[in-house]
Amino acid sequence: MGAKVSNIVTHNAIAPYIYVQDLAGKWYSSGRNKAPALQNGVRMLVDDEANFSEFYNIPGFRNIYPRTQTWTVMSAVDTAALRAPIANAGIDQYINTSTTTLYGNASHQQQPGQSTTVTMSYAWTKVSGPSCTITSPSSQSTTVTGLSSGTYVFRNTVTSSHGSDYDEVLVQVDLPVSHVYDFDTTINSWNAIVHLPDTYYSGVDSFPMIVFFPGLGEVGTDIEDLRANGPHKYIENGDWNGNSVVDGDTVKFIVVSIQPPSSYPNTSTIDTRIQTLLSTYRANKLHLTGLSHGSWCASTYVADYPNVTSVVNVQGVQPFNTVDYVTEFTPFVNAGGKYLGIEQVSDFRDISNLISALNSIQTGSGIYVQTNYGGGGHCCWGEFYGDSDAPQNLYNSENIYQWMARLSIDDEELPTPPTPNPGAVFDACQCFPSNSVLY
Repeated sequence: MGAKVSNIVTHNAIAPYIYVQDLAGKWYSSGRNKAPALQNGVRMLVDDEANFSEFYNIPGFRNIYPRTQTWTVMSAVDTAALRAPIANAGIDQYINTSTTTLYGNASHQQQPGQSTTVTMSYAWTKVSGPSCTITSPSSQSTTVTGLSSGTYVFRNTVTSSHGSDYDEVLVQVDLPVSHVYDFDTTINSWNAIVHLPDTYYSGVDSFPMIVFFPGLGEVGTDIEDLRANGPHKYIENGDWNGNSVVDGDTVKFIVVSIQPPSSYPNTSTIDTRIQTLLSTYRANKLHLTGLSHGSWCASTYVADYPNVTSVVNVQGVQPFNTVDYVTEFTPFVNAGGKYLGIEQVSDFRDISNLISALNSIQTGSGIYVQTNYGGGGHCCWGEFYGDSDAPQNLYNSENIYQWMARLSIDDEELPTPPTPNPGAVFDACQCFPSNSVLY
């Protein structure tokens, strides 16, 4: 209008109108009519249309006095309140990084009644959320570093000589998962140590799984005992990455060492843990191994639950009476399972008879290896599983991990015949009496 006004009234009962009153007391209105009525509320007659041709579309302010409506003029709002700044903390953010920027650029000072220069100050604070660092809390905009996954609320308080105001912004942080490849855990209340291949999280591929059961001396609830011998001692002390190469192919294993809390668990309790492992991790083949008591766990398990790719028996406690071997292991052999039995020359575990029984079911299902490390007694677990050094090659110039890796390659047959290895004794099947020494 180009003129100062003394009052402003709005009305939107039917259509939006703005009414203003000039300093002389005259009222003006702008808006759009939705019925044949003047803006002063007077109903038009048919003959009035020629005089008020734009009554359906009034594009600008029109003088509408004298009014017929009764108006209540509200008292003027405190002009001091209009001069307070308006804070703006920016729009909510949803990010996947540990650093972001908070923007207060849209904060502004309301224009006072007279023209003047107003200085505003800013204060950024964290209202809620995990720890972080606000780099420049007194700046109009600032970076925030050290964010972790979670929900943050930041407040931007703006202050001037005319008052203060604040606004808040939500920042939702979802950082990529920090993938862990070696960790301690529990499997249905049993302690376990897990190694995952270095490519486990980069796709959906499945991998062969090795499950290791410890000797009698490592049974219990102290997970550190589980590191005394076996594959995880080799992983942690020898920097083994869980991979084995056969014929130029690299096979990456999921390796799990699991600790029964008490000795000689029944096969159903073992199966509960095995099924949890298979449902938790992407495994396509299952290999079981253990030393002494641990091989007893593996052997008795496959007798009841035969769908296992292989068993590596390292000086295992005799699982059944000799006459029971064929009966107990026929389902495992018929399911395609392979069995590698390792026995020291002076450690009589009846493994040779066990292997003979397996091969009587199906030729080539069992392999017997006799060794002579450390005097040939019940010892020398690092020679088989590795520790600070790599394990020995025991069969066909391959160690036990390579043997399991070969079985993990689809349609791969066991290599024959065996090649003798220095330091180990590979005799034909010899039958030794079983003894009562347990480990």
